[in-house]
Amino acid sequence: MQSLINTNLVKKSVLQAIHSVPHSVPTETVTISCYENAIPSFVETELDRLYKHINSSLSHHAVQRKANGASTYVARKGEQAIAILLFKREKRKVSVINEMIDIAPEELERFASYIFSNDKSIAVISFSLIGDQIGSLPFPCHQYEISEDIVLTLPATPEAYLDSLSSKMRRNIRRYLRAIARDNSTFRFEVCAGDEINEKYLHDLIDLKKINIGQKNIRFGIDPDEVDWIVRQAKLSGLVTVALIGNRVCGGSISLRVNDHYFGQIISYDPAYQKYSLGILCCYQAICDQISLGAKESHLCWGRYQYKYKLMGVQRDRASLDIYRSRSAYWQNAGTVLIKTVKTCLQEWKKRLLNMEHEENPSLRFGPLLVKTLRKIKRFRMAGDAA
Repeated sequence: MQSLINTNLVKKSVLQAIHSVPHSVPTETVTISCYENAIPSFVETELDRLYKHINSSLSHHAVQRKANGASTYVARKGEQAIAILLFKREKRKVSVINEMIDIAPEELERFASYIFSNDKSIAVISFSLIGDQIGSLPFPCHQYEISEDIVLTLPATPEAYLDSLSSKMRRNIRRYLRAIARDNSTFRFEVCAGDEINEKYLHDLIDLKKINIGQKNIRFGIDPDEVDWIVRQAKLSGLVTVALIGNRVCGGSISLRVNDHYFGQIISYDPAYQKYSLGILCCYQAICDQISLGAKESHLCWGRYQYKYKLMGVQRDRASLDIYRSRSAYWQNAGTVLIKTVKTCLQEWKKRLLNMEHEENPSLRFGPLLVKTLRKIKRFRMAGDAA
């Protein structure tokens, strides 16, 4: 992270905002600091404390890349930071780097007011995938590109977690665990964290993920740089749950820790053991291991796969947000607004189809058939492109 930190370039400006409160309560002063083209050393820890999400953490490989040369906005009450946003200016636009965060409407308004007041050339501020509860802002806004973070709020013990699952899910987990152990006498789970992680396990699980993705005729989206980052970050703050038969890796999970939250990066399994639902077993065991280490939340991230909901995941919707300086600025960008709106409508249509895939209503039985047909067409086309 040191390459991102350049406190010598700090240009600090301060804005004080006094909030109206009943006269019997002391007023609170919010101080805003802006570090131009620099990320101070305290920001890395504070981002993790405030937002507890890897997509807003300076440890994330994409954030590291985007944050090069970024400026830092910090709002404080007293000595306590209440909002930290990394951003870049490009012509008439400010793009915020933090993603997948919940930020209070008043902090959105404060940031927008600060940017628009201090740089008259900026017409729009763009946030990527933040909490969709933005309140009523005093600026024209446009929300689009809905995504989700599927999250489990974790109980105190693995036993309590198992009890929270449906009776059918509990029965299936126990049945598959018994079956794979019966058919493979050396089957076992092994868990390791941080610098105790066997690097070979990491590469084996990534290789199995390539196989899983390849079976679906989907292009594997993890490039060599990201593989290196996963390995490096896992050795710093990761947790690996690996399923072994003898000394051979047949499945497992790689997750990364930010504060007391874990973020699933890889769930993979050897297709030879698919009949045991080994992928679900590995995900379940990883969640239990995270609970044992005192985690508060487990993020299964995006992808509306049914097993995540069966494991008690709850969907948290995120939306990208553009805030415009004025109505005039909004209408000057009407073409961009229209394109983003159309893309979002198509995205919502796709999600409704995915929801229909799991509908139990007999009158909607055409839904699963339609989804499966469209999925086969998509994968066939992707396979053709790859060839």
